[in-house]
Amino acid sequence: MTDTTPRGQTESLAFDFDLRHPPAKVWRALTDEKLVSQWLLPAVNFKLAPGSAFQFTAPPQPGWDGLVHCQCLKIEPQKSLRWRWLVGDLDTTVTFTLTPTEGGSRLSLVQ
Repeated sequence: MTDTTPRGQTESLAFDFDLRHPPAKVWRALTDEKLVSQWLLPAVNFKLAPGSAFQFTAPPQPGWDGLVHCQCLKIEPQKSLRWRWLVGDLDTTVTFTLTPTEGGSRLSLVQ
């Protein structure tokens, strides 16, 4: 993992992950409800169509009910995925971009 967040920048976070898996496998991990639920959080009503809404769930914590309200904003199959996440007062956008590499894939995440 490489932190690619510009220094001194406080509005977003950016990371690149160089993975030894083909893009199709990484894409599946981003878009299959069962797989997303294994590596991120359990998903409820997971749909990937622009405008569709779903939730991630976690055990409630002090100050957080454990729900991440999500909306799919954009999907370019095998290339990029953009979600809006609403967590309490936080309203943020998360973008995953997938690029083939010689050894597998690079997954870029910007929030």
